Amino acid sequence: MSDAGGAVVQEWTITDLQPSVDNAPGYPLAGRLWEASATVRAVSGTVTPVIPNFRATGKGQQSYPVLWQLASPAGISAATLQQGQSSSGKMYFDITGADPSAVIYGSPADTAQMMWCYMEAMAPMMSMQMPMADCPCCDGVCMCCADPS
Repeated sequence: MSDAGGAVVQEWTITDLQPSVDNAPGYPLAGRLWEASATVRAVSGTVTPVIPNFRATGKGQQSYPVLWQLASPAGISAATLQQGQSSSGKMYFDITGADPSAVIYGSPADTAQMMWCYMEAMAPMMSMQMPMADCPCCDGVCMCCADPS
């Protein structure tokens, strides 16, 4: 992800979207706590990780914003990184409906700029060669299910 001029570039890796066993200190959960492991690297320039635009999404495009305000020692830091530095930690989500199947970066009104799929949730669909119209992740527009050919 880069700024308009390309002078600042941050690279994100998101893995292990799953139910969390961590506590949510000071945060009143409405549903179930889920987590994803995240790493951000400052590829170019001085980077301040942009965390609030992440969200988990699931069947019917239910969207669960990242709990960026959750104070957890395991959470990913929003501290500024110098070029070449990286930071790792967890992102948390308050899941009030269907289990999520992906983590997306971008506001709900915009097209996703980045997307990571929860392959455990996607595997049964991919093994059945399910038509894209039946994809519970994103209702037929899923970068994870796209035909590689």
